[in-house]
Amino acid sequence: MWTPGAQIFLRAEGRINPDFDAAANTPPDVAQVLERARLQLGATWGVVGGFVQLQDARNWGFEGTTSSNEANTDLHQGWMEIAGAIPRRKLSGSIRAGRQEIDWGSQRMIGSFLWAPIARSFDALRLQGTAGRWRADAFVAMLAPPGTFTVGEPPRSVQTRGDQLAAGLVSFAAHDAFNIEAMVMADIAAASMAAPTRDRRVYDFGGRLWGSPLGGLRYEAEGHGQAGRNEGLNHRAWAWAANLSYTRESKRVKPGGKIGYAMASGSRCTGSSAAGVANCGAATSSDFFNFYPTNHIHYGLVDLLGWRNMRDLEVSGSLAVDWFSASLGYHFFQLNEASGRWRDAAGGQVGSGWDTTNTDRTLGHEFDVVATLKPWKPLMVQPGYGVFLPRKAGRTLGGDSPQHFVYLWLVTTF
Repeated sequence: MWTPGAQIFLRAEGRINPDFDAAANTPPDVAQVLERARLQLGATWGVVGGFVQLQDARNWGFEGTTSSNEANTDLHQGWMEIAGAIPRRKLSGSIRAGRQEIDWGSQRMIGSFLWAPIARSFDALRLQGTAGRWRADAFVAMLAPPGTFTVGEPPRSVQTRGDQLAAGLVSFAAHDAFNIEAMVMADIAAASMAAPTRDRRVYDFGGRLWGSPLGGLRYEAEGHGQAGRNEGLNHRAWAWAANLSYTRESKRVKPGGKIGYAMASGSRCTGSSAAGVANCGAATSSDFFNFYPTNHIHYGLVDLLGWRNMRDLEVSGSLAVDWFSASLGYHFFQLNEASGRWRDAAGGQVGSGWDTTNTDRTLGHEFDVVATLKPWKPLMVQPGYGVFLPRKAGRTLGGDSPQHFVYLWLVTTF
């Protein structure tokens, strides 16, 4: 059986006051149009299956001229699979090899990051299986191949083991009201041309609980502990998140609400940020390593926080009517370690990054408004606006003025 498909993704967006300094306007406000076009074909023949997905991802105007091609078209997914099932014994399983998207749970640690035009996929070997209420999922991925590179003066050759990711989980669906999942992950990253002294070995042990004990009421909690080596230091870190949501079950009008809290450990910095100390002078590596998540869906539209050295109180309300839905969200952001680093959703440094003399945790408040329209099954139209209001530590590290983010997103999928 052959299954073709296609998708067009367009998003016009603007970021106003990206440096929190409205007077200087340096760097300037950002306005861009992002596009993703996908063509795909899936096929199955008995127990054998395959999937190929080509993708062109671009920022409008990024190519040099209207007649040039900077080779931004690539294979986003391409895998083959052997899958089978014994329905009477409630057994099923599959082995998949190739480039593939992987989403685990709420994507706090492993996610396909579909918010970004390029998105994320892994060159991986993946095994999945179910047995009644039990499910297992494991994969190994090569993030960078072994090889050699040249550094220094006079030049010298350095051999690298490359970067690898291995992960596995086991879950048990006891009841609609109670599901439990245990997971383990290992990220191994050796030296590279961009980071010639890197030697990262981070091991993560985590668990997740979720369920719906009553109609429309849902809860979820997830926690992780980490050990290993990172940035040349012993790595010890942790993170947890929990939320409770309710959506009234109705055929037409569905109001809802959500409250949640997330925390992640951070390192105490001792070196001056002006000196550009790579590991901020910390004695140990305590910044939670966020692996490869989809942070955008969890920590605000403006994307100024990821799951590392942070505290996030979230409260939101929503309303859905037929093909229209809208939500209003609020986040109260803090640093977990006041002298530690402030990093955005992608892991980049925000403002000066850290201040060893800072004693206040409060970064600021964020308000988000999103509307989603699906007037036709293949089409989604979503306008959104978020504003981050810096306070105390946010002003010390970033600046005094609010940062705004606004977008209009259209996706057509066939």
